[in-house]
Amino acid sequence: MTGNRAKTSVIGAYITEENRHIDQQVVIDHQEQNTQSTQQVNGIGHKKSKSSFLGRIHISKNAKHSDATLNNKNLALGKNATINTKPELEIYTDDVKCSHGATVGQLDEEQIFYLRSRSLSQSDAKTLLCNAFIKSCIRGNLTQLATEKFTQCLK
Repeated sequence: MTGNRAKTSVIGAYITEENRHIDQQVVIDHQEQNTQSTQQVNGIGHKKSKSSFLGRIHISKNAKHSDATLNNKNLALGKNATINTKPELEIYTDDVKCSHGATVGQLDEEQIFYLRSRSLSQSDAKTLLCNAFIKSCIRGNLTQLATEKFTQCLK
């Protein structure tokens, strides 16, 4: 990011199918002052899949007053899904606002039980929860593609 007051957003989602692997690296380099960036990537790992995410925010010494956030949230569907996430901050100046975080978890069995008690099948309950997870990150036509992919993976 080389322009004063430049802004960028990286918003994404991924689903790894059984026995598949995805490796992602995103680096946003703030070179000028007053720049702003957002990284939000949600992922779902299915069964024996593997995913790796490395997100980095680099704030150079000339990038005072920069504002940067990085979040990577993940769901592991199945005990054998492997999810590696590594958010990084490199800050070489003062007077900036930066945050980063990562989570890896599984679907909540109580939420699945609740949806099952409302007459949804196990598969439909998981699909609904996964769709809500992805929709917290992306919007529009991509959510329809995600719904179709979840339905295929959960069968």
